[in-house]
Amino acid sequence: MGHMTILRTLLAASLLLPIAATAQVQHEAELRTQTTKLIEAMSQRDVDAVAAMVSKSGISVGVGAETMKPKEFEKSLRKHSGVYCALMDSHCIENRGRDSALIDTLRLKTPLIIAPMEGKPNTAIVTTAYGNHESELHFSFEDGAWKLTHVEWN
Repeated sequence: MGHMTILRTLLAASLLLPIAATAQVQHEAELRTQTTKLIEAMSQRDVDAVAAMVSKSGISVGVGAETMKPKEFEKSLRKHSGVYCALMDSHCIENRGRDSALIDTLRLKTPLIIAPMEGKPNTAIVTTAYGNHESELHFSFEDGAWKLTHVEWN
């Protein structure tokens, strides 16, 4: 009788796994679309489009970076310095310990690996790899849309 209980439990759990897995990354199709739009906007150095995709709580650029308010982030993009160089134009990076901008590590046809952030509902990490580079784009689902909260790359 103990084996049947275990078997029923395992069967019930296996039936629930697909439901749980789809519930974890809600709105995944929208996230893929938003990520593609972000990569396109960065490739075209479209400051307005990139700024519009940032979370209302702000964005951090790089490992351990402080969060910038959306207006501060947009202002830096418009100056074509700082985060603009780090994200969209490696030609204006001046010896900041980095030889490539984030856009140098992203390509439209690169597979996107999407995973929910553990313990943080309505958030996800999109990971990409291109050549020797890896990128992480962190998003939160706000007001019916995915918004960028953090980026890092190597």
